[in-house]
Amino acid sequence: RARARAAGAAGTTTYKPLLISSAPVGSPCYVLVAGEASFVPLVSGSSGNLCLGGASFGRFSNAVAPVGADGVYELVFDPRFIAQPNGSVSAFPGSTWYFQGWFRDFDGQITSNLSNGVAIQF
Repeated sequence: RARARAAGAAGTTTYKPLLISSAPVGSPCYVLVAGEASFVPLVSGSSGNLCLGGASFGRFSNAVAPVGADGVYELVFDPRFIAQPNGSVSAFPGSTWYFQGWFRDFDGQITSNLSNGVAIQF
């Protein structure tokens, strides 16, 4: 349902906008990040599929915000500070990170949902 897409210039020091569109207006939303891609259908009872994998997942939990009236949530992040469980790490040239939006949804009952995953190569 919701779509994630990355925008902005290449590089490891340039701020990157990540847009989650077509999400429910007013729903709390934030971005997950991991060093690998994967596929876990309907993860933890969610209405969506997890597209991230690897040993650790980061959450840009300090950037939780409601989806705007236009159905869009935007995270602008600094690639030198990619969220991880024990702090942040820096992207390095040639690395690829995978991002996905998480949001509250209503599918007959209140649940969580996920956007598609998007890869960003630095």
